[in-house]
Formats: sequence, C-alpha cells, structure tokens
Amino acid sequence: MNVIEIKNICKKLDKFQIDNLSLNVEQGTVLGLIGENGAGKSTIIKLILGLLHKDSGDINIFGMPFHENEQKIKSHIGYVSELTTLPNDYRACYFDNIFKNIYADWNSDTFFKYLDIFSIDPKKKFSNLSRGMRTKLPIAAALSHNAKLLILDEPTSGLDPIVRNEIIDILRDFMLDETHSILISSHITSDLENLADEIAFLHEGKLILQNKITELNEKYSFVRCSSDELKKIDKNYIYAIRYDSFGAEAIVNPTKLDKSFNTSRASIEQIMLFLTKYSV
Repeated sequence: MNVIEIKNICKKLDKFQIDNLSLNVEQGTVLGLIGENGAGKSTIIKLILGLLHKDSGDINIFGMPFHENEQKIKSHIGYVSELTTLPNDYRACYFDNIFKNIYADWNSDTFFKYLDIFSIDPKKKFSNLSRGMRTKLPIAAALSHNAKLLILDEPTSGLDPIVRNEIIDILRDFMLDETHSILISSHITSDLENLADEIAFLHEGKLILQNKITELNEKYSFVRCSSDELKKIDKNYIYAIRYDSFGAEAIVNPTKLDKSFNTSRASIEQIMLFLTKYSV
C-alpha cells in the first residue's frame, strides 16, 4: 500500500513549475526528498498538505483523494517544518491546551513524556529554548496524536550533529511500527543515508529519480580516472562526468564496468551534485 500517491501533478508558480510529477511513498518506509534550493521539495510538501492547490493531477493519501477527505487525512499526519516560529512568550505547555481541541487522538501524557525525553521545560518561554529544542518541540507534538505519517520539511537544518542524531533516533523509534511512514525533505544527505529506505531526487520541478537506497548502491558508483581511461567506458553507462586538471570523476553504472576500474559507492550527495551539474 502507498500512503502517498502523487500522479501527474502540475503546479505553476511565477517562474517555477512542478512539471507532470508522479511520486509514491510506501507504507512502512522512509522516503527522503532531495534536491537543490528551488528544486520543488517544499512545493511538493505544500501540495500534499493542501497548503497549495494543484493545477492538475491527483493526490491520494492513505488511499483516499485528499480534497475529498482532508480533515480525516490530516488527523493522521504529523507535520514539522524548519520554519516553526512562535511568539517569544509562547510556552510548550500551550501546545497541549490547543491540540487537545484539534486532534481527537491527542494524548497529553505522550506529549509531556516527549517533553521530558527532550529535556524541554513545558513552562519555559519559546524565546529561551535552544535551536534544537525549538525543533524537537513540534516533533513532540507530531508524535502525540497517533499520526501514521510524518511529513518533515528540513527538520534538522541548522542543528549540530548531536541534536541531529537525537532526532534521527526518535524517527527510527517511530518507524518501529510497520504501519508508520515518513516523508522527509533534507539538504543533509548524510542524515537520509542513516534513515531513509528510498530517495526521490527533484531538479527544477521534475523527478530525476526515485530509488531504494539498496538500488542506488547497485546502480551508481563513483570513479576517478584519467581522461583516456574514461574513454574505455561505454558512454551508455556513464551518468555524469566532471573534468579537472588531474583527469576525470564520473558517476557510472558499476554493473557494466570492467573490473579493472577502481570504483566506490556513490554517496547521495555525489549523485545529486553530479546529476544536477555534470549530467551527460
């Protein structure tokens, strides 16, 4: 079952557009959404959440058309954005007062348990919380109303590695329930390598690839060699090339490569960089 099904979505925004994009998120998996700034990641998330209206195409969440079942669908989604801002005198305990009147499955005990785990004083003003605590506060809320799907837009942006690892561990715990799923957008590709089951790569409003991490490891390798050595590789199996004064670096299909070539696994960051700037 797919918890998110996007089919042939189009959306035009000034000089940018999502162009006939289709994307799926399987139940029980974590899909990492990558791409450069302006690639369309946040736009896709806003379309999924109904914060933007599509020009054409279909969006189904939990097997239901979103526009016909918005309230029911949103009751099972936890959303966290990097742009979470609250009044300086806002306190974490206010979340409980507000969300218990919004979500039928809101669990106050769970919320305050997470505040305790995250070392967030429920009566402390938002202005006095650290950057990490400001990020973990909406995550605590997202995990406290029996959400089946988390949609996270750059949740670890600007955080130090220790706090980022804490958040990754929290998300791993959420995924211990096989009915749970996550769509996470992030520029920090190392976080996605530690968490995601699958990667979707957006570039200029188009889906360049969607593959499981295991498939990426099988299909994409990094090779460094001389320009002459590169000529020995069939062009059909070269995805991208970058030349410099020392020779060439390339992203290639290792299954079609002579064993004499010394290759290494291409990281998500390398794949994104090379396919964006040096695609052949």
